Amino acid sequence: MSKDKIIEYKNLINQKMKRMVPVQTEWVKVESVDWEEKTMVAIGEDNELPYEDILLGLGSVYKKPKPGSLALIGLVANSAGCYLIDCEAYDEIEVNTKLTKVQVKEKGVKLTRGTEDFREILEDFMTEVNKINTEAQAIATKAGATESVPKLVASFAKTELIIQRLNAVLTSE
Repeated sequence: MSKDKIIEYKNLINQKMKRMVPVQTEWVKVESVDWEEKTMVAIGEDNELPYEDILLGLGSVYKKPKPGSLALIGLVANSAGCYLIDCEAYDEIEVNTKLTKVQVKEKGVKLTRGTEDFREILEDFMTEVNKINTEAQAIATKAGATESVPKLVASFAKTELIIQRLNAVLTSE
């Protein structure tokens, strides 16, 4: 048997042995988060060992834990690779599909599809509704239908409140 074949055989045996080790979990305290790289550093609660480059997701869902919070991580097949399973507190959660992205933060929710931002679409819509309402008020006043004007003004005020409510839920960041 050649030396290359022996090395290949040894590697295959090692891989098989690693696969026999079940997924392990570890409770950790989040030390720091690199949101650009989608990784974090944490310290084991029981063993006080550092865990670095812990993946915050695999491409479709990323969770940004709050530093100092308790988290559960998984270790696969006895390797150094770790991934975040869950955490007691998050700063942000991001969900991605092929065209759609949803970001949930303390400030609110941002929903985009391709280049379209849901908040911007709603703002554009409400602006046009307000223009229609303003024009309707002018027409009602010119036509002498003054009893309709207070209703239109009240409707206009309600649309402004709706915009404020939307801004409280949706974020532009």
